[in-house]
Amino acid sequence: ADKSTPLMSKGQPRGPGVELSGPDALGAPSNAAALQPPAPMPRKSQTTKLKPKRVKALYNCVADNPDELTFSEGDVIIVDGEEDQEWWIGHIDGDPSRKGAFPVSFVHFIA
Repeated sequence: ADKSTPLMSKGQPRGPGVELSGPDALGAPSNAAALQPPAPMPRKSQTTKLKPKRVKALYNCVADNPDELTFSEGDVIIVDGEEDQEWWIGHIDGDPSRKGAFPVSFVHFIA
């Protein structure tokens, strides 16, 4: 019967009239702790390393600078981070030595 509430946090009692008190309250008033979720941690670009974002090149791209990535149409690129909204950092799938910045407009996401 309790399986219908999958969103309950572990370690918190279930049922109506749950009131946080003792060590669960953490010094906050019980109504404030129940109404406001904790603030999320700041996002880090390293989170992309946990689940690599893969994109596929739509066009050939020749690097203009040494820190840019040269690739060919159809190449798969693993996204390592974002320089800004228009340029991302990544490497060619299967060849980590080929890495650099690339224009987002030259690739599309792989579903």
